[in-house]
Amino acid sequence: MIKKYNIKIFFTFLIINLIISAKIYSQNNFSENFIIITPGKQYKAGWLHKLFFGKHWRDVWATPVKVKILNLNTFAGGLTPIKKGGGFQTKSLRFKGNDGNIWKFRSINKDPSKILPEDLRNSLVDDIIQDQISSSNPYAALVAVPIISAVSILQSKPYLVYLPDDPKLGKFRKDFGGLLGMIEIHPDYDKKEGRTFEGAEKIKSTFKLFHRLENKRDEKYDAKEYLKARLIDILLGDWDRHTDQWKWARFKENGQKLWKPIPRDRDQVFAKWDGIGPTIAEYIIPQFVDFDSTYPQIEDLTWSGRFIDRRILPAIDRQQWDSISVFVKSKITDKVIEDAVKHLPPEIYPLIHKELTRKLKKRRDKLVEVSQKYFKRVNKYLDIYASNKKDYAEVTRLNNELTEVSLFKRINKKNGEKGKIFYNRTFENQYTNEIRLHLLDGDDKAVVQGIVNESPLVLIVGGKGKDELIDSSIVYYESAGLAHPIPDVETKFYDSGKRSKFIKGKGTEINTAKFPEPKTDIEKYEPSQRDRGHNWVVYPILGFNTNDGLLIGGGPLLYKYSFRKIPYDYRVLFTTTYAARPINFNFNLNATFNSIFDWAQVNIKLQSLKLTLNQFYGFGNGTVFNNGLYRNDFYNIEQELFTLNPSIKIPFGKSVVAMFGIEYRNSHYEINNLSLFSNFPFENYGLEHQKRINIKAGIEFDLRDILSNAKHGYYLKLNGEIGPEILDNKYTFGKASIDVRSYFTLKVPTNTTFALRAGGEKVWGKFPFFESAFLGGGNNLLGYLRNRFAGNASIYGQAESKIYLTPLKFIIRGKFGIHLFANSGRVFAENEDSKKWHSSYGGGIWMSFLDRTFNIIFTTAYSKEKIIYYFSTAFSI
Repeated sequence: MIKKYNIKIFFTFLIINLIISAKIYSQNNFSENFIIITPGKQYKAGWLHKLFFGKHWRDVWATPVKVKILNLNTFAGGLTPIKKGGGFQTKSLRFKGNDGNIWKFRSINKDPSKILPEDLRNSLVDDIIQDQISSSNPYAALVAVPIISAVSILQSKPYLVYLPDDPKLGKFRKDFGGLLGMIEIHPDYDKKEGRTFEGAEKIKSTFKLFHRLENKRDEKYDAKEYLKARLIDILLGDWDRHTDQWKWARFKENGQKLWKPIPRDRDQVFAKWDGIGPTIAEYIIPQFVDFDSTYPQIEDLTWSGRFIDRRILPAIDRQQWDSISVFVKSKITDKVIEDAVKHLPPEIYPLIHKELTRKLKKRRDKLVEVSQKYFKRVNKYLDIYASNKKDYAEVTRLNNELTEVSLFKRINKKNGEKGKIFYNRTFENQYTNEIRLHLLDGDDKAVVQGIVNESPLVLIVGGKGKDELIDSSIVYYESAGLAHPIPDVETKFYDSGKRSKFIKGKGTEINTAKFPEPKTDIEKYEPSQRDRGHNWVVYPILGFNTNDGLLIGGGPLLYKYSFRKIPYDYRVLFTTTYAARPINFNFNLNATFNSIFDWAQVNIKLQSLKLTLNQFYGFGNGTVFNNGLYRNDFYNIEQELFTLNPSIKIPFGKSVVAMFGIEYRNSHYEINNLSLFSNFPFENYGLEHQKRINIKAGIEFDLRDILSNAKHGYYLKLNGEIGPEILDNKYTFGKASIDVRSYFTLKVPTNTTFALRAGGEKVWGKFPFFESAFLGGGNNLLGYLRNRFAGNASIYGQAESKIYLTPLKFIIRGKFGIHLFANSGRVFAENEDSKKWHSSYGGGIWMSFLDRTFNIIFTTAYSKEKIIYYFSTAFSI
């Protein structure tokens, strides 16, 4: 009996200890100086989970390893915690060592919830993203160290340790006691304490170094060392190399002050992105690249480091680049790779050493080849930075193959203004599309010279100060049949300074518009707005409505980005949409250009439509609807419509846009029941094959807080259109429409948004039936079929209330509520005396996520004719 009682006590004590020890990690077995620990048992998964969310490095995370316990009393002569780190995913803690160094501890496991929007935290999405930490290899940094050392790049050597739950951690004990992580020297410089790193004169973070070198002509980035480091990033598949992943150390070499890179935080080395979900994520976020024997697209792999690349790498010409590439490859021998992989924990080495060794060797063999692609990417759009002092810049178009850029200190002397040179490089035109020279602040002078037939576009960007920008160059545009060549615009000056002076050449463009200055270092050095290159995605279409049934389709969406073209230079979308009920297709090409005019946006639409007008119910406000006839396709129309619609939008401030456009229409309609045209005043005008041109204009005032789910604001849209007697258009007609909306939110008793809308349309003259003022459908009268009523004029009113009920935790956090609406409207027709108003009412539920940017709305609408269900991602008002 006593033995049984003691056994119960023993197991109770054991279970309690296991629960406590499992707070952070799954399994902790202590010895005197070591602990056996499983860093991520929660990432272990079955085959189905792996199929959808990736196999990743789950087996590595779920394997127990023997790790040394960090002794805070003896390591580095004794460690004292001083500061919690500011990482978004990694927990980090800095210690002051009695050896004079600052040491940084970083947790192996990560918590990505802090980088998520509030609505995504503590949700299923949060859990999925946490699960994807298994895509990273927890011990990759240990393998990276000897490979980096092989090319003599500065670095801090990490040590895999277990940080014990020690009272010496003080106020940091709760967050850091019992964590597995790596500890390394934090590169630092403190003159008072005599602390430095590898003998460096100074240590700086990336942003501070950017600031410093904008004011120090005599200090340089060590571009060659940085390229070596980036080639190692590429070899290791380390895609996460943003500005905070680097420190910089200054040394004197041959009388020159050079800043050398110190790469750090190797969390994404050997990252795996397999599985259905992660593969889709790779497509959406291309820099999520998978570590394999072959390289991914170089743009994706180097994307996170692009801002540093643009600052530093343009200093290296092709010969130097190729030489460095060959050097790095030669240093990463088979022995270096094999020895590096042996730095894995002994328990992990048998699991993955063959895979890592094989992949690293194959990537090493192709490093020079991929480095050439990297060179082409970096040199396609070049950024060159002068200083905040007085500079003299000279761009010389040497010939059709070469362009030289030189930067000098600007001086005021009789024999010239060029002082000491501090930058010079000759670029090969075959690799370079644009050279962007940023003069920064100071009273600068820039001269562009040379006469050639081919040249990169040269952009000179002035800053604060009295600048002088001169273009004496000529780039000929040669064309057969012309007696004289036409100068091409290949030089652009950007300077809003009132005291700046310009001397134009034959191919110069001057832009004096004031561009908003960045408010933070992030905006200045890591802007979110793209300004070069292309990007394309697949644009999906999926929907349902009563008229068309299931709608499915999509197509490619291409973006082109250029300097100071916001949000893009141009955008081209091509889509195909299939509708199941009429069994037909729409084809749509929509192109938007922001670079043709600086003051306006140009849009071109090209459409082949068979779905916009598939039913006609007669003309007039009193037409009768019969469900049986509708089901038997009595009201159906066969539509073939081709349209070409170029237009221009002119913004006036942020809230007002004016639009002008011309539309060419080539249409043909067929109907089986001509009796539906009995009340149409112009017989069956519009059914025949018809070519016509319409001229359009409009103005839009938009003061809503969010377009798809507004809580406050106003909206007004006025449109006018005229169809002149041109081509097959027999008569001139005109149209005008108005749409007014208002939104306000009250707490009655919960947050309720009230939306009011009124609108109408009027048609004058003799017009084809398809230009009638239509009413019905989700656009203006819910509860009735699309284009249910047709007349010379229409009027409608809508009122809707959106009532918030409760927070929502379904996949992601959001808001849940109900909505109620009432609609009423009518059309007017010649020779019809109808006073009838067509009303409808209804409601439904809504869910809103990500601060109202993504919405799901289910609506049921009731009218005398039908009950119609709607599903949409935007409210009708």
